Amino acid sequence: MEAYTSFAEVYDTFMDNVPYEEWAEYLLKVLEQYGIKDGLVLELGCGTGTMTEILNDRGYDMIGVDNSEDMLEIALDKRVESGKDILYLLQDMREFELYGTVRAVVSVCDSMNYIMRGIQALKESFLAGILVYLAILALLYLFKKRRNISWKCIFEAIFCVYCVTLLNLTGIFTLRYSLNGSFSYNLVPFIGSAIVPILLNFALFFPLGFLLPVIFRSCRSSWKKVAAICGLTSLAIEILQLFGGRYAEMEDFLINTLGGFSGCVIYTGIHEWKTNRKKAVVSIVSLCLALALCFLVIYAVGDNEEQLPDGLAAAENNIAEIHVYSGGEKRSIDVDSYIYRTFASQINNCGGHLLKIQKATESEIWNDEDCFIEIIYASAQTITFENADNFSMENADRLLYNADRNILYWGDSGYQNCVDFTKMNEELLAHKDEILKAYAELPALIRDCVHQ
Repeated sequence: MEAYTSFAEVYDTFMDNVPYEEWAEYLLKVLEQYGIKDGLVLELGCGTGTMTEILNDRGYDMIGVDNSEDMLEIALDKRVESGKDILYLLQDMREFELYGTVRAVVSVCDSMNYIMRGIQALKESFLAGILVYLAILALLYLFKKRRNISWKCIFEAIFCVYCVTLLNLTGIFTLRYSLNGSFSYNLVPFIGSAIVPILLNFALFFPLGFLLPVIFRSCRSSWKKVAAICGLTSLAIEILQLFGGRYAEMEDFLINTLGGFSGCVIYTGIHEWKTNRKKAVVSIVSLCLALALCFLVIYAVGDNEEQLPDGLAAAENNIAEIHVYSGGEKRSIDVDSYIYRTFASQINNCGGHLLKIQKATESEIWNDEDCFIEIIYASAQTITFENADNFSMENADRLLYNADRNILYWGDSGYQNCVDFTKMNEELLAHKDEILKAYAELPALIRDCVHQ
């Protein structure tokens, strides 16, 4: 984004009076209202990453999206300095693509102003479509292919506007194409997909299937031709997106083609209404039933379950007791207290840095100096850390966390297993001090909650 090329260097200087911490507190309250206390969160228009870093400090796994390469360079410098595990993506917030789902999307400062640019882009698409149609009309008149103006011209103009808008919405005009870049694609359709984007893709190509037989006589008697045109158009778009750095998906190709075919069937039904109403009704009703069944199957295999928080928070409702051991004294803690949320959030973050699982006996664990927190479950749990190194604590009926040494113990008899989060691989050694500093306040937080 050229507008921020030079401004990026002084952006933080001009924004030093912005109350980021206050905004963060407000965002945290909103997120907690919806049960989002941790997990993956996306910030649109992240800029230099100030808010992204703050939310990461508060226990969220962050993704930052911005359209300015210069702004993201500064954000990456901040990430190196802080040692945080934040993913930054160079994408337009009006048409970004992720390779999975997030629990929440946030945006602060003036980022939402760019929505108006999206409206402006639609206006530009409309104007460009009209100009394209007028140019085509002039060429047809010049070569004596068209002499008369009829009602058909309205649909032709709509078709041109639609085609330009379609290419604009799919990013074909703005992508940065390369033959040497990394290619991202998914050839397995619908598994784990959300239903809403699928419906939007369907709606995107429905007008194409409807307008083709309206304008081209050869398409009126051949649904196969219409389906082939829609399929080839969708395939071309997916290939261009593949080489343009975006995510190409088989399900987009299939749903786009289905949308175009459905538009053709609806046109055929309307066209035949006067001559054969029974056939028209049968066609439209059959299409609706087939689409209902199709989308029902897609919904069944898609990702439509309520997302539980990663890590410990997923087992929050099955906790029987929480105890804190500080200075050799044992204290009970309210299950719904702030201490649990803090603990769960911090452990999830720590889990991103584990190297190996070790064995330990209960006699090797306890002492009267360190601060411990113990969680006892009503029944044995298998707790998975999806935001870490994908390890599981199987058949755990209790957990014990040494807040001073940053070690987590679990098991079904004593504490048989443990993870030392301070044991890092070579890639993380450079950031070891920064990572440990981020968790240095946890023992104090635990003790403060105990004394309250």
